[in-house]
Amino acid sequence: MNDRMRKGCCRLLTLLLTLVLVIPAYGQETLDALAAAQGCTAETLLQSDKLTAGDSVSDWMAIAVSRAGTEGDTSAYRKALDAYLADPANDNFELPAEVYEELTRTSHRHYSPGFYFGREQAKQATDSATYIREWEFVGTVDRWENGVAHCQQRGKWSLGDTLEALCPDGRSIPLTPEWIENEAGERVDSTPHAMEKYTMPTPELPPMSLLRRKTAE
Repeated sequence: MNDRMRKGCCRLLTLLLTLVLVIPAYGQETLDALAAAQGCTAETLLQSDKLTAGDSVSDWMAIAVSRAGTEGDTSAYRKALDAYLADPANDNFELPAEVYEELTRTSHRHYSPGFYFGREQAKQATDSATYIREWEFVGTVDRWENGVAHCQQRGKWSLGDTLEALCPDGRSIPLTPEWIENEAGERVDSTPHAMEKYTMPTPELPPMSLLRRKTAE
């Protein structure tokens, strides 16, 4: 991928984060405002030719941020928006590394610039339709007190696995628990039972944090 395409992909990813995360969170009114900025209706906004309007990306960003308010300031999409708006004229704009990293932690196919530069320069990852799943969701945090997280199982994991907690405020916290204790107060090596409750020692974690396990190197 050449430098021009890389820069374009950075802007496109920011735009797509707005479409996928900001619009669903803040409703039809936001979609209408974005459509007005593009000079079209909400019904035609998501057509492929509208998504290549790179020169108007600042309009999308400004409207999205104005409607997003202050919630989720440290989440991946807000970091992307803030980074772009800090210097929208910067031709060397790049998404923060943590945004890329977060995108790779979700189930996804290979990323490519697609038709962002038009059909003549279209590049798509068509060699494989396989989804990449390097991390999987394995649990939730109900509460935390005195150095111990009270969790509920959503998938099996074992001591020694690479774990992270994704907090509601967007932080990712690496976890290396030394023990797991089930509801009976027994020390166990894994969480094999669906929806089971268990505890483990962790740094402070807010309620509703999500636990995920790395499945591949």
